[in-house]
Amino acid sequence: MKLKWIKWLLVLEMLGMLSSSIHAENIQLTYDGKKHTYSGKTIHLYIDEQEIETKVMPPVKINGCTFVPAKEVFSYTGAEVEWRSEEKSIYIFKGNMLMVLKINQDSAWVNGENKKMDIPPKMINNKVMIPLRFVGETLGYQVSWHKEDSSVRILTGGLAAQENTDEVDASDVFNWGEDEHASDNNTEYGNISSNTTNSANSNIGSSS
Repeated sequence: MKLKWIKWLLVLEMLGMLSSSIHAENIQLTYDGKKHTYSGKTIHLYIDEQEIETKVMPPVKINGCTFVPAKEVFSYTGAEVEWRSEEKSIYIFKGNMLMVLKINQDSAWVNGENKKMDIPPKMINNKVMIPLRFVGETLGYQVSWHKEDSSVRILTGGLAAQENTDEVDASDVFNWGEDEHASDNNTEYGNISSNTTNSANSNIGSSS
């Protein structure tokens, strides 16, 4: 009888683990000047088949778009990512490409051209979060969503980003647009709050 109870407890524990892996806990997200309760499924992120665990903020899906922490994810792919608080802009350098995104603006500056985004970057819980598919595909990566396990996968060895042999001067975009809805200029790139120990230079999440 005791063995039977142990078996049932193991089954219940496994079911509980499965449920927790499918659904994220309800978390409070603050963006666009409002608080939102997020209860979507846990999103698993893979880069070149290696699962990445983001430390400062998990990937979240808003209006059908997956948002990820800018520096933590794309630095892992070899891109250089910089947050400039005075401009409320994210600079992403990769090879001969320079991409600039502004918080709450749906137009990105890519090597001198403006490209329309379906949804703009956001400050979520005081973290810089960017649309994964737009940035990934613009950098030349293959990005795919897998509904069966709620995973998004980036292959950096996919279609190569189109190279521009012209020198790109970052000063060309210093005054690119204004955003009256962006977050406070004192926001530190990698911080959720002033009390957190995470920073823009935090290591990429460990693989699982």
